[in-house]
This record gives sequence, structure tokens and C-alpha cells, in this order.
Amino acid sequence: MMTPDGTNRPTGAPILPAVEIDLILNTVQKAITLAHDQRPEEGAAELARGKDRVTAALRAGKPWAAEMVQSWREALANYCFQHRVRPLARSGERTQDSTPAPTDPDDPESGR
Repeated sequence: MMTPDGTNRPTGAPILPAVEIDLILNTVQKAITLAHDQRPEEGAAELARGKDRVTAALRAGKPWAAEMVQSWREALANYCFQHRVRPLARSGERTQDSTPAPTDPDDPESGR
């Protein structure tokens, strides 16, 4: 249901800072440009860094951060799906399933 201010935001919910909205929009545009330049992994890394930054803001107690973390997660997931790149665990790091650890059949600890 639309609220009096014309949003779907619950009454009293924190308003997203304009700078945060600009950052996600600009980062998505940069990521798309990188994908068009045949560098989709770099675009995913840019989005992951943005998600990490707002995750830190959430941990710091910023009232708007939960909504922004969700927006960054969705942007990253959609980008990775559309450009067929694996999501990153953290900025610049591949997930374990995208780069499996080498295994040594004689070492029970290897591959973990």
C-alpha cells in the first residue's frame, strides 16, 4: 500500500540517503560498462565492494543500511546471473565452489 509520501516504505522507516542511492546506481552502471567491455568479473567485484561497504554501515547501526544491503545483494545477484559470473564471497574473492581447493588423496585435510 502506498504511504502518504508516495512510497511503499512503512511509516517511520528511515529515508535512504541520496548519496547511497547515487552510489548504487553509479556502481551498477559501471559494472554494466565493464561487462560490455568483456570484464564482467571486475563489474561483480565493484558491486561486491559496494555491498561490503553498506554491510559495514549496517554493523555500525546506520538505520538505512538494512534496506541498502538488500538492494546491493539483489544488484549483485542479478548482475552475476545476467553476465554469467560467479558471485564473490567478499570483494575480489571467488567463492569456494568457483575455485575449489586442490585435493591431495594422501592428506585428509586437503580440499577444505
